Amino acid sequence: EIGDTALDGRLKFENIMTRDEGGILRVQAQVKNVTADSLRAQYRVEYYDATGWQMRDASSSWQPFAANGKDLVSLDSKAPSPGATKFRFTIRRDVAAR
Repeated sequence: EIGDTALDGRLKFENIMTRDEGGILRVQAQVKNVTADSLRAQYRVEYYDATGWQMRDASSSWQPFAANGKDLVSLDSKAPSPGATKFRFTIRRDVAAR
């Protein structure tokens, strides 16, 4: 989800892929900057087990990224432990750039 109205309509999820790496869920999202402007933003991935319980750890902290005009950027993350079956990508403006 694009969790920031200033970025909604400027960034777009193009493709989200998953794979199993030795019992650990790995996810990758391709995000397109649909504008001609360079954008700085942050993303995080939250993981959930089969019951919907959120799996918390340091990997759910906000990670910065930049996307030049019309660029397609790949963002990836790995679940903190086995048992993750669901995830949620969230993007917001880079708070350091505000």
